[in-house]
Amino acid sequence: MLRTRAVAAALILFCWLGTAAAEAAGPSWLTTGPTAYSHMDAAAVALPGGDSALIIGGLHWTGTTHDAQLVERYDRASDRWTTMTRLAEPRRSSEAIALRDGRVLVAGGWNYPAGAVATADLYSPETDTWSAAEPMDGPRSSLRLVLLDDGKALAVGGGYGGLSEIYDPSSGHWSSGLRTGMPRSLPAVAKLADGRVLAAGGYGTWDEYASAELYDPATGTWTPIAPMHAVRVNAVAATLPDGRVLVAGGYQRSTPASAYAPADTFEIYDPADDTWTTPARLSRPRTNNARMVTLSDGRLVITGGYNAAGSPYEGEQNTADIYDPRTGTWTETPPAGASRSQHVAIALRDDSVLVAGGTFDQRTSERLVFPAPPTPPTPEPQNPTPTADAVPTPTADAVPPPRIDPLPVRPKSVLSAAARLRAKRGAVTVKVRCAGPGVCAERLTLRVRGGRTLARTDVTVAPGKTRTVRLMLSKADRRRLAKRATKVTLTLGPTTRNATLRV
Repeated sequence: MLRTRAVAAALILFCWLGTAAAEAAGPSWLTTGPTAYSHMDAAAVALPGGDSALIIGGLHWTGTTHDAQLVERYDRASDRWTTMTRLAEPRRSSEAIALRDGRVLVAGGWNYPAGAVATADLYSPETDTWSAAEPMDGPRSSLRLVLLDDGKALAVGGGYGGLSEIYDPSSGHWSSGLRTGMPRSLPAVAKLADGRVLAAGGYGTWDEYASAELYDPATGTWTPIAPMHAVRVNAVAATLPDGRVLVAGGYQRSTPASAYAPADTFEIYDPADDTWTTPARLSRPRTNNARMVTLSDGRLVITGGYNAAGSPYEGEQNTADIYDPRTGTWTETPPAGASRSQHVAIALRDDSVLVAGGTFDQRTSERLVFPAPPTPPTPEPQNPTPTADAVPTPTADAVPPPRIDPLPVRPKSVLSAAARLRAKRGAVTVKVRCAGPGVCAERLTLRVRGGRTLARTDVTVAPGKTRTVRLMLSKADRRRLAKRATKVTLTLGPTTRNATLRV
């Protein structure tokens, strides 16, 4: 027993030292292959698998005019960019999102120099082809796209009418008329853990906002919530592992209109009690066109942006800030090779952060990489296999060999027992618990037993916590299932549970 404890203690100490050494080493920047063209104010998206990404449109100065139809693809394996099929029309200040079927939806933006557009396109990574999607009801520039739990895409902001729209990939149609309280351009937007969507800040025709709203897919309505403490335009937002939402940076227009006041603070919204924390300082101002991504362990990374109270084209940042939700603190990285704003940032599968494009004909690209802790050594066997020359003879009082505790495995989410499920207002609620010391990230899928998929969503749960997840059913499925109780299966990672669903 003492020997077992000693081995376990040694393994724990080794892991702790390895993690401490990795954190001490800190993140660093690696220069990747350059892009063939500059992409100022482009859209970007990680492709299925997470090892490649697209940068779409954005301004490229040819020497005589601006070209905003260029598309390039980065592949981590080759560390190179490849020029892909051009967009059908110029786009800057557009938004892109990866759909569940592998296609990429690009919507809205600015057809330089004509103005904002309502058009949308679909891209197939497998064939490198673009096809026209149904246009939105009205033009939108500097909008935000959010993938809902049912696989549809919600377009928020970018238009002065105060309407949001939803794109259904299965039908190819947009549904409009979802009125927000404010016509928001450049809002901060994030999807909550329960599937609702937060929109905060932004600006309208004359004013900048501190107000915020929540969209509920179950009811199709926006509801005003507590306002932020500070006005924020073009801020960044992300959901934390515990379900709260962090909103950071942004700017305030002041008099004269050409002057910009940086918002160098962040605040956190708690949907449980509809409150915002008192604004706290970022490690440095990151206002107007900074980018924020989420790593697999729940940390947030903000790259680039401006640090200026005058022109927005002054004081571009060449570092990134990393927020650790475990400690509530920010850490600044070493300087990158280039200062950036109006760039793109994408988190790849290996948790490196790819940054590319930006102002001033920026063609360099870099990756922010994080050191991995060393792999613990395999303990030597404590009970070696006997040889033919020395076979031990068991005795009545023989003592069994000491047991070696296994190394810790990756934490998994666990489905709470549920023999019966009930759909209320089109949503099925399921409780999920994270068993283990680290953040759990799995895909939750609801299927007719032996049949088709009804709903699915990606789930992130903080260590040791339990979350209630909502799975949205389509209207057609609700009608089918309303006739009788249906046997279904719930799958979460490697775990599957049988249940009975009633609508």
